[in-house]
Amino acid sequence: DEEYLSDLWILEFVEGTLPQWRAISKLTGQQPGKEAQWPAARWAHTMTTTQSGFLMFGGSSPGLLFDDLWQCRLDMGEEGLEARWSEIEVAGPKPCARAGHAAAACELYPLVVCGGNTLPPDLTTFSDIWTLSLCGDRGHWQRVDSVTLEARIGHCAGVLSNRLIIFGGRALSTAASHSDQGFSTTVDVVDLATGAHRTVDVLSSPQGRNFMRTGHALLHHATGLAFHGGMYKAPLAAEQEVRDDILLLHAF
Repeated sequence: DEEYLSDLWILEFVEGTLPQWRAISKLTGQQPGKEAQWPAARWAHTMTTTQSGFLMFGGSSPGLLFDDLWQCRLDMGEEGLEARWSEIEVAGPKPCARAGHAAAACELYPLVVCGGNTLPPDLTTFSDIWTLSLCGDRGHWQRVDSVTLEARIGHCAGVLSNRLIIFGGRALSTAASHSDQGFSTTVDVVDLATGAHRTVDVLSSPQGRNFMRTGHALLHHATGLAFHGGMYKAPLAAEQEVRDDILLLHAF
């Protein structure tokens, strides 16, 4: 049976010892006897870092699709770090409930969300971008109306100098805008300050198909973004290919 989790873990690094995983415990409510808030179990959601902790958005579990937005503050307790979750109240329009989206943070916005999908039987893949502004425990979403992406899931997004970089992913079904088994063939660059958008066609490179993938991981490094792993299935191929390479995208 499938099990969906709602736990929170940190990997601790202490000089002179091996890294250790530790589960973070719940803080009790601020009022005596009040149950602490904690998000429902889910998968295919996103988490981004803030100065005091994390922001979490979306995801799904059997028969459920989430559009909730949570803030997690980490406080030092008697036994180490403890987590205090609180759901952020949102006024006005907001992204549709989704999973499989990508998220990033930057100087302008603590959270930027793009793409993702809904659940069967009414399966929809999204092509939108939303930015979040925060004021205390209240949030306001704003759609970037000047940009429409290729609809996709399983992609990654990072920010370099307030430019949103979107790489990889695939459509749930092959569409005209996806020329290779539904896998995205572009790198999208969106200026979050001006809304300007440009794309780079990876197939223009002799090694273009080596860049196409979904389910990969992203990490910021000193000069740009690093992508690792993922899955790709070539046209007419019997089996998918799980990749173990590392790609570096330098700032430009």
